[in-house]
Amino acid sequence: MIHLPRSIGNPTIAARFWHVAGVAAAGLLAISATSLHVLEDRLMVERKAKVRAAVELAHTQLAHYGALADAGKMDREDARRAALQAVRAMRYDEREYLWINDLKPTMIMHPIKPEMDGQDLSSVADPVGNKLFVGFVDVVRVSPGGSGFYEYLWPKVGATQPVRKLSYVKLYQPWGWVVGSGVYLDDVEAAISTETKRLGGATAAIALLLCGAGMLVARPVKRTVLALNQQARKLEAAVSDGRLSERADPSAVGLEFRSIVDGMNATMDAFVRPMRLTADYARRISKGDIPPKISEEYRGDFNEIKDSFNRCIDTVNTLVADTDMLVKAAIEGQLSKRADADRLQGHFARIVQGVNGTLDAVVAPIQEAAQVLERLAQRDLRARATGDYRGDHARIKDSLNSTAEALHQAMSQVAEASEQVSDAAGQIASTSQQVADGASRQASAMEETGSSLESMASMTKLSSANAEQARALALTARTAAQDGTTAMAQMTSAMGKIRASAEGTSQIIKDINEVAFQTNLLALNAAVEAARAGDAGRGFAVVAEEVRALAMRSKEAAGKTEELIRQSVKEASEGEATSKRVSDKLAEIAQMVGKTSDIVTEIASTVKEQASGIEQVSKAVADIGNVTQQNAASSEETSSAAAELSSHSEELASMVGSFRLERATSNPGLTAPAVLKQSRARPRELTSSRA
Repeated sequence: MIHLPRSIGNPTIAARFWHVAGVAAAGLLAISATSLHVLEDRLMVERKAKVRAAVELAHTQLAHYGALADAGKMDREDARRAALQAVRAMRYDEREYLWINDLKPTMIMHPIKPEMDGQDLSSVADPVGNKLFVGFVDVVRVSPGGSGFYEYLWPKVGATQPVRKLSYVKLYQPWGWVVGSGVYLDDVEAAISTETKRLGGATAAIALLLCGAGMLVARPVKRTVLALNQQARKLEAAVSDGRLSERADPSAVGLEFRSIVDGMNATMDAFVRPMRLTADYARRISKGDIPPKISEEYRGDFNEIKDSFNRCIDTVNTLVADTDMLVKAAIEGQLSKRADADRLQGHFARIVQGVNGTLDAVVAPIQEAAQVLERLAQRDLRARATGDYRGDHARIKDSLNSTAEALHQAMSQVAEASEQVSDAAGQIASTSQQVADGASRQASAMEETGSSLESMASMTKLSSANAEQARALALTARTAAQDGTTAMAQMTSAMGKIRASAEGTSQIIKDINEVAFQTNLLALNAAVEAARAGDAGRGFAVVAEEVRALAMRSKEAAGKTEELIRQSVKEASEGEATSKRVSDKLAEIAQMVGKTSDIVTEIASTVKEQASGIEQVSKAVADIGNVTQQNAASSEETSSAAAELSSHSEELASMVGSFRLERATSNPGLTAPAVLKQSRARPRELTSSRA
């Protein structure tokens, strides 16, 4: 959606005045442009009419002399020379002339530049590359009347600067001559330029007057409307925020606009009530609560909204009633009932039509399927569904036909196999005893295999327990290695802190040395001053000497302490490096122990799986032994059951004979008993078919 600027899509009154002025100015410009266009068209029509009249007159001269030559009154060459002479002498507008060229193009006659006569003109072009004489020939060739206009650039007589020129050419077909003439359009352009300046000045003056008038009118109106605009924006904001109870203040505007504010408030009052009722009805309908029809009286568009809601309620009620009717009919099995779509319109009618169509589409395959199943229930296995269905209905049809076909084939095979079952019963009886003997031997062998698997399972369980212990030890070692790595990291950090503390202590000792040096220097100064004082300074000299001695002792002690601390720092650095190497080794050990723990864990898991697998194999062998013993017992029973199987096959053949089947024989109505008789009569063919 395109959003226009405020000054265009929703202009103020001042903007409207400016728009009026702008439209007026635009109208003046349009009138000026139209006047210029009309002037240009009129001048061009005049130029075209003038040059066309001259060429038509020259063409008449050519036709005149051509007619004389055709009538035998003049020789053909004399007629041509006379025609050229007549056209060469023709002038209009005092200086405009005509020329003649042929269709090659070659110049036949040029009255101003005779040196061009007889020259090939196919390469003559104007400054922009238009091959004008080739264009002349093209114009007369394609034009229905063999004539037309062609515009190009060409210098005037006695000048070198090319200007626009419009030429008219016409073909004299009997001689293949193209006569043409042109007029220069620079005077047209000059006239248009002069008229443009004049109209432009007048338009600018009128536009300035309109702008002044717009300013004088717009300013007071803008101040007057400002308060009204604020109240309107207040209501607009209230409506946008959903505060429909808010109203504009009439006292905020002048007396002449209070009626407008009262009208806006009245409009809000008239608008809010039906909107709230509409919102309530829409909310109830959206929740599936169909409200009663609106009975209050409204007018205009609100009444249309009321009628639309009432129609919507009727439509929804009708749609719900039809749906309930169809659902009830479907539950009761009355699949032929349909809703009346003519009572609804538009998409609601399409919904009902769609439901009816859906029921039709669902019922048709169901009815046909029921018919096919009824025939199948009557043992007619030739019944098939033949309707044209799509999607799931086609799947139902295909499934039903496939079921009938499978049942048909199965019953056919049963009919053919009933005799084979009877023949095989004797063979089953003879081989059952052999199976029983083999099953007994197999049972004893399975018992021995089971005992071996039990001993293997106990050994595997022992290996699984040992692997579990190894996994626990590996996890313990992994934890210990990780703890050692952590402890070494802590020791490395502590060594670093010790080295830092020693370096700080070394700095303190350096400060003590400097203090001792300064104390010694002060003691020397004091001794000098005491010597100068004589007997009065002897006691002070003794004290200074003692202080100097203490300073020397402090310096010596500080030096020794600094040496010890330097040695400690060196040893702490070596210890830190050693702890780092030990920490790295412990980390490698922890990593290797972790990998070992993972491998042991995988081994333990594998051994557990093997133990479980062996237990399952042992259990399976025991089950096989039981089954083998059961097979031995069942083989004994099979021998006795084979005799009964032969009698049951006869009963089966009789039962199959009650089904109607399609057979690929010369008699399509052949039933199962007949097929059984034929199969008994051809035992070799049955044997070959089984092969």
